[in-house]
Amino acid sequence: MFYKIGETGTDSVFTRSFSVLLLPLILTANRTSSFLTTTEIKTIQEKLVQFLNDEKDYRGYVAGKGWAHAVAHAADAIEEISQQVLSTDDMIALLVSIRNVVCTKATVFTNMEEERLTSAVVTLVEHQELEGAVFEEWLTGFLQWDRTKELQEEYKIIFNVKNFFAALYFRLEGCSSPIFAEAVRRVRQELMKPYV
Repeated sequence: MFYKIGETGTDSVFTRSFSVLLLPLILTANRTSSFLTTTEIKTIQEKLVQFLNDEKDYRGYVAGKGWAHAVAHAADAIEEISQQVLSTDDMIALLVSIRNVVCTKATVFTNMEEERLTSAVVTLVEHQELEGAVFEEWLTGFLQWDRTKELQEEYKIIFNVKNFFAALYFRLEGCSSPIFAEAVRRVRQELMKPYV
């Protein structure tokens, strides 16, 4: 998972990305057989947070080589671990790591990463007892980044956040807690105020 992590544009991302892809399989099996201890689940959660915080290669499809998709594969793992027993602190750490990835100036996500990240968040909301206030505080964090006057850099973050919020809103609107969708709508309006 952490093989040469931090590298960008090299083939090492495939080793990392496809190692992460094993985690959803293990966690799915655990929901049936309960062979992982609470400590082991906690360790997986911590390693996922570390992975998302340290991974810098955000490429989706790599011509001639296939899918790198480290962010999407990590999102799949988060979606699955969200169906295990997690503490509030563990949930917040996962959410913050997702926010950090979405709020990048390194790339504009164009390979449906926002949909995979949205699936992780919606699953977390639906399977954990996440308080609305905690969720809204997490959303508000999307409005806070080191702003510059370089609009072409700022627009990368705005584009990523706007797409992620749109996906999140429409998915949450259809779930059992529409207050979460309403929170997304309010924060998205704040995001766009300076630009419309």
